Amino acid sequence: MESPIHKMRKKLSMTQPQLALSLNISQSSVSNIENGLAQIPQKAIEALREIYVDTDRLVELQKRFVNDKRSELRRRARAFKLSTGLKQYLP
Repeated sequence: MESPIHKMRKKLSMTQPQLALSLNISQSSVSNIENGLAQIPQKAIEALREIYVDTDRLVELQKRFVNDKRSELRRRARAFKLSTGLKQYLP
């Protein structure tokens, strides 16, 4: 599943380094955002308003994407712990 930020970047025909430069963040931050490992920093949201019209909707969709990704990772970790007998480490 592609993140909303990834879709927006592709729609604008930008690379990760180009988007990073536009948002004044690192390319690895763009990668983490696109992979659902990080939210969009506030300073990047403000810069995003300069290049994308419906920023508020995009940010909301990205937050949902990150939350869904985190839930998926928690489920996988729990399943792994159960399958390997590491039940004592479950929260």
